[in-house]
Amino acid sequence: PDAGPGAGSGARRLHAEGGLRASSRPAKSPGPGPLRQDVTLRVQAGPRYVMGHVHLRGAPPELDTALQTVQREFEGGAFSEGRLQALERRLTDLASRQGWLGASATSAFDRPAAGGAMDVGVQFQPGQRPVIGRVAPDAGFSRGARRVLNAAFRPLVGQHWSDDAAESVYQRLLDTGLF
Repeated sequence: PDAGPGAGSGARRLHAEGGLRASSRPAKSPGPGPLRQDVTLRVQAGPRYVMGHVHLRGAPPELDTALQTVQREFEGGAFSEGRLQALERRLTDLASRQGWLGASATSAFDRPAAGGAMDVGVQFQPGQRPVIGRVAPDAGFSRGARRVLNAAFRPLVGQHWSDDAAESVYQRLLDTGLF
């Protein structure tokens, strides 16, 4: 029998907790019967790494405060590639909600041999930030509903797209009971 697939779960758990050099190896030895084997799982934790300072470059000034809040949430916690991907995702999601469509974040880090804090550099590309040019309700809405939609969304025309602003208008429209 092969103990390999299950043997890696201990190391994967340690990786998620900052033990990037953790390893696990099964060692088989004869068991008490002819068809039995004893398996010893040797797990080595290795040094532990934590997320050091996150250096964010390329963010537009309008996003600085919000992005810094996100980066501070990650600093000091266990370092893992999964957490690093989560950081990148949170940064780009936040930018998208503020209207920076196509935002991306890529990170780089140097792993010290002995463990400890790993500083991370994140290069942020904000993408485009479109301005709402006009409101065009679908022709399937009644004439009265189109008039209400135009009136509700008109204050957003000329503004940068923002999920929060659009969601606010949408909620107010739902509250009217017409939609």
